[in-house]
Order: sequence, then structure tokens, then C-alpha cells
Amino acid sequence: MDHYINAAVDNFILSAILGIMGLFLFLILLKSLFKKGLFATIRNRERDNSFIDRLENYMIEMKPYRKPELSRQDLAEGLEVSPDFLTQMLNRKLEMNFREYINRYRVEEVKSLIKKDLLKEQTLEALGYAAGFSSRSTFFRVFKTLEGTTPLKYANTLHND
Repeated sequence: MDHYINAAVDNFILSAILGIMGLFLFLILLKSLFKKGLFATIRNRERDNSFIDRLENYMIEMKPYRKPELSRQDLAEGLEVSPDFLTQMLNRKLEMNFREYINRYRVEEVKSLIKKDLLKEQTLEALGYAAGFSSRSTFFRVFKTLEGTTPLKYANTLHND
């Protein structure tokens, strides 16, 4: 009988040692995953998405794109990030550069002003300047590139419907 008790105790001790070794190996594996950045990638993705949300809110609320001389540095300062981080987020998450991003907001602003029927009071060029474009030619070129039509044709389509 003592033989069976000794065997059971030996098995228990062996199981406990193997369990501790397994836990130790699991902790080493977990540490390795942290070093390789597996969990950092998930945290970075959450941080990036949070930043993009903050950027979008800032653009909507503060309308910095209306400032014709808006620079990457200015926008980064407003968001309290580095210009390089801003550029990295625009490139990686939105797949566009700073100018493309800002000009999209400017075109949307012009479209909004046209929809508000402000063409009765101002010229298209004036609406472009109000949205932050610094020249007539840039305004018309960017609008046509993004919308596939000129600002005047866009306005006419809205008012003919």
C-alpha cells in the first residue's frame, strides 16, 4: 500500500513540476510575442484609428482647411502630434498625402456652399477662396479631378434638378 501512496505522491510532484515548467515556457513565449510586436501591432492599430477619428473631428469642428496657407506643421500643431506622424497616418491609413487630404475638405466645402445657394451672392471663384484654395486655377483643377466635372457644371446639375 505504501508503494501506491509513494507512486501517487511521485506522480503528483511530477505533475506539479511539469505544470510549473509549462507555465514558465508559456511566459517565455508570451514575452517573445511582446518583443516581436504582435501585441504592439494591435495597440498601434487602435491608436492609429483613434488618431484618424480625432483628425476627422478636428477638421469638421475647426475647419483648418479654410486657411489657404495651412501647412502640415500647422495641422500637426493643432492636433498636438509631429508633422511626420501626421504624414505617416495620412499615407498609411488614408492612402493620400497632406495636400490631397486638405483639398478633399476644400472641395466638400465648396459643394456645401453651392448647395446652400450661395452662388446667387458670390462667384464660384469666391467660394473656392472661402473654402481655402489660394488660386482660381488650383481650385478648378482640384475640383474637376475629384468630382469629374467643373464647379459650374456641378452647380448647374444641382439647380436643374
